[in-house]
Amino acid sequence: WQFASAPMELIRQTLNEGGSVDVEKLKTLCFEHGMPADVRCTVCMHYLGTKQRNTPPPPTDLVPDPCIKDDLELLNNTLNGPLTPEIQQQLQLALHHYCLKKGIPYSHDLCELCGPLLLQTTSPGDVSMMLYVIVERYLAYKYLAESVDNKCRNEVICIIMRQLLQYHDPQLSTHFDQHRIKSELLIEFWNTGLFIRQLGPKSVHMLWDYLFGSSDPLLLFFLALNLIIMNRDSLLNVQ
Repeated sequence: WQFASAPMELIRQTLNEGGSVDVEKLKTLCFEHGMPADVRCTVCMHYLGTKQRNTPPPPTDLVPDPCIKDDLELLNNTLNGPLTPEIQQQLQLALHHYCLKKGIPYSHDLCELCGPLLLQTTSPGDVSMMLYVIVERYLAYKYLAESVDNKCRNEVICIIMRQLLQYHDPQLSTHFDQHRIKSELLIEFWNTGLFIRQLGPKSVHMLWDYLFGSSDPLLLFFLALNLIIMNRDSLLNVQ
């Protein structure tokens, strides 16, 4: 991204204004001129509504989950080591506490979601708070799907994706029907890491900038649809 100096300064001024930040003004500036890398974390926290929140620390008497520890060590190596042992320990407790609080089993995907966030900040409190909002705003149907509401939402999501594919790529949709490919597979493009596996932790932030700043509830569907259609040739060869 290339930025003119004036818009960049305007974005910084908006962040530094006294009182509450005008998030809508911030979105307009960033959509029109791009996201300055040095303030990406702060902007995304405003987008997600976590900037003004305080994250209570997890209980210190939790028994650490060895699977989370192993995943964080692997993630740290993937990111070329930005995490100190202390930060890893705090994130391990935060992830474990979140899973216990929500009554869900730990998934490797939760640690994977931390990757792009840790490239912007190594504050365990900021990372964990953004992670919680991302999961509940974009991935609740996967991680929190035990409730009736979320199960119904999951079914609706699959129906929407199937209908979008039928409209935008009838050939690929027919191919899926012929080979009995389940609708649930259509949402795998985002429910395993919110596009991290397709774009990588160091590149996905550009897509996240747009996703987090958008108020369009259908944007996530069209982003996934575009990735599906971009891979249509290989998908058409699936038997």
